[in-house]
Amino acid sequence: MFAFEMIMLRELEQDSMTWQTPAIALTAQSFLLTIALNEGNATWTRALTASLGVVISVLSIQLLSKHIYLNAMDRAQLRLLESDMGLPPISQRTWTDPRIELPKQGFWARRSSASWWRRGMAVFALANIVILLVVTYPLIADWIQGLRAAR
Repeated sequence: MFAFEMIMLRELEQDSMTWQTPAIALTAQSFLLTIALNEGNATWTRALTASLGVVISVLSIQLLSKHIYLNAMDRAQLRLLESDMGLPPISQRTWTDPRIELPKQGFWARRSSASWWRRGMAVFALANIVILLVVTYPLIADWIQGLRAAR
């Protein structure tokens, strides 16, 4: 029973960390985008913060995915322990009692929140790439023009 409790606590903690990831990433993105979109900042500062925004997006997608994977491993182990110990499936969100009619899930509730957050973080990565290109384009264009003039 101790093992079950420990895995249940770990699963709850993992679930909590899962949803802290997008919140922290969104906070970081708002800070970095404020710097990257400020035309008063130096070009290198804007390019660096846009690059960091891409890195934060990629790291956040990976971390969210890892938390979800570890959570699924814990839930699988809990289901196995429940089965072995003859416990009802309390670690699962399934309901098989025909006496109770569950409410219908709406369109948004049927969708995976994690996949929406991954897509959202990918959009932030793309936005940062666009900012990086817009900010550095004049520098790159001047550099190419200098190369052509040197010939």
